[in-house]
Amino acid sequence: MNIAAAFLPRLAAPAATTALYAATLAGSAVLIFWVQPYFARALLPHAGGAAAVWLVALVFFQGALLAGYLYAHLLRLYLPLKGQMALHLLLLGIGAVWFLPPGLGPDFALDVAAAPAPALIVTLIFHLGLPFAVLAATAPLLQHWFASRDHPQADNPYWLYAASNAGSLAALLAYPFLIEPALTLGAQGRLWSALYFAVAAATALAGLTALAAPRGTAPAAAVVAVAENRRGAWVERTGWLVYAALPTALLAAVTTHLTTDIAAFPLLWVLPLALYLATYIAAFAGWPVRLAHARWAVGPALALLVVSMWFAKTGLGWLLAAHLLAFTALALCCHAVLYARRPAPARLTEFYLFLALGGVSGTAAAVFLPPLIFSWPLEYPLLIAAACLLLPDRMTAVLTSRKGALRLAGALGATALSILAIAALPDPGGLEASGRTLLFAAIAAIAGLCFLLLSRFPPLLAAVLLAAWFGGPDRGADTGTTVWSGRNFFGSYTVTADRAHGGFHFLSGTTAHGFERQDRTRERPEPATYYHARGPLGQAMLGLGPRFGTIGVVGLGIGSMACHARPGQDWTFYEIDPLVAELARDRRFFHALEACTPEARIVIGDGRLKTAAEPAGHFDLLVMDAFSSDAVPVHLLTREAFAIYGRALKADGVILVHVSNRYLDLAPVAARAAAEAGFTGLEQDFQAGPAHEGEVLALSSRWLALARNADTLDALAATGPWTQVRGRDKAPLWTDDHASLFGALY
Repeated sequence: MNIAAAFLPRLAAPAATTALYAATLAGSAVLIFWVQPYFARALLPHAGGAAAVWLVALVFFQGALLAGYLYAHLLRLYLPLKGQMALHLLLLGIGAVWFLPPGLGPDFALDVAAAPAPALIVTLIFHLGLPFAVLAATAPLLQHWFASRDHPQADNPYWLYAASNAGSLAALLAYPFLIEPALTLGAQGRLWSALYFAVAAATALAGLTALAAPRGTAPAAAVVAVAENRRGAWVERTGWLVYAALPTALLAAVTTHLTTDIAAFPLLWVLPLALYLATYIAAFAGWPVRLAHARWAVGPALALLVVSMWFAKTGLGWLLAAHLLAFTALALCCHAVLYARRPAPARLTEFYLFLALGGVSGTAAAVFLPPLIFSWPLEYPLLIAAACLLLPDRMTAVLTSRKGALRLAGALGATALSILAIAALPDPGGLEASGRTLLFAAIAAIAGLCFLLLSRFPPLLAAVLLAAWFGGPDRGADTGTTVWSGRNFFGSYTVTADRAHGGFHFLSGTTAHGFERQDRTRERPEPATYYHARGPLGQAMLGLGPRFGTIGVVGLGIGSMACHARPGQDWTFYEIDPLVAELARDRRFFHALEACTPEARIVIGDGRLKTAAEPAGHFDLLVMDAFSSDAVPVHLLTREAFAIYGRALKADGVILVHVSNRYLDLAPVAARAAAEAGFTGLEQDFQAGPAHEGEVLALSSRWLALARNADTLDALAATGPWTQVRGRDKAPLWTDDHASLFGALY
């Protein structure tokens, strides 16, 4: 008996070994999936609050996971158990000395306007690369150590992957609901460091038990030889790659869709990722999750998704449920296939290496390729259709059996009848809320039956899905016909021609952000939509315009606001996206900047960072109007942000904040943060109502007016129906170190 065995007799017992390995893997997974939203959240203020920050971070994390799995695979191939343990613990120690506690530091600065994705990747590698990759290697490495023991479950160590994913899931669910609401980023970093040392100690203990235990009965050399003989099976490896890549690509696509229209908050990042991990757990835990059972969920989930997309006024809960259920059902099917095709334990590290390679390939492809290929977000429905095609195919049964042919005929007949039934249902526009709910349920039930029958025939299911997705009601039809579209890191944009109102709309994602009427009889365009003369911004500009000599605007859009300009005023626009700045000057569609403020400065970069660089007391008026689709850039509404604005503002200056949002009550949140910087606020929830004859398009909007001077605030209150901010004292305080979605939801 060696020295390790003499000191570890109890831990060598099967039950104790099982508990130790499961706990160590779960602990390392908690660290990995805690630090992901933590670090992405820390990067947000430095990256313009863009939702794509999480997606780029996800690519890095998948790449670091691949590096860790490759490292574990090479250790298994070229080092004995003692060498594996020694090198792994050494690297864990180096990571602790050089990288802990994790964080960016008080002097960190990053300007992402020129090359946002590479800048973020380099930052993550520099601040987190080594400890993350070494922690990621723990899962395959400890499973290999476990398989080398004489343990009752050594021939199937894959259940430990379920334990690892359970730890990941626990961390992801805890982050938005427990960790982020309760702890600042600094406190999180310190607690994460303490857990890191605990996991490192547990890893060392697991390694010692592996050294102390007798080896398994299968000769290692013979097993490796068998694995070497099978290395020509690239069809098998390609299958692992594809079924691992598609769920991660779908994860990126559904996350993009959700975070673009709501907010770049960890809650909306981690929900899809948590469900992704839950499907891994269900598939790899060895439970009887049969592919046939998973398939039953795909059809109804996809039907609910399509119907929810058809209903323009579907609530946030329905939309989240529909997108996430469809994603979960498809991911579960892919992961169930992976578990069914898992190799013998001798090839365990190779199997996980290909899963990681598929994961980073799918994520990177979904994040970086679509903006180069598509001018609008087409990848999401295409990826869902591709996942349908990967379902086990029953089409062969159609050609070889009468029963299969009858099933196909029944599915096609049900589809035709469903289309007729849905077409016969009444128009939801004239129904009350209860009637719309019943209509929604009826359509969902009909479509669910149709999709359920089609799920046995994957090519038909994919075709019907795409037809329903693109052939259903156009949610943006009220803005006209698309005449231009483009996208990049910061978002996707569309210009539509609206014949009814005689002009062009600018849409960011699915949300209208400006309109210009093409009226050649006027020298300058009229401010429209949220910037209309009747709206809160128009009231303030008309009532107090002569007092504003120097004006700064965070968020350019198409420059509609510029047409409130008066002679002698000095205007500066801050716009993080160069593509938007180019579009605002595109004379085919928009002329506000050229006609109203031809001398205005347009500064490319994050508005908060650029405002901080301005001289103290520079502005009479600051307007905060930065959005990505309907999502709010959180870092623009924190206590520290308003301190920056206050420094750049004159003593009697004014801040106007556009806080319209479908899902978040932002006025009290922004007012609470501004109060910490010495501002008092008023709000106005403007309802546009019927258009006046001949006037330009007006849209309802909600604005917050802030000032530090009582006389200035009184003058603001006299310009329109401004009221005291409701719920300010009960609103959560957003800071750079701590901002939670809870408390801001309607």
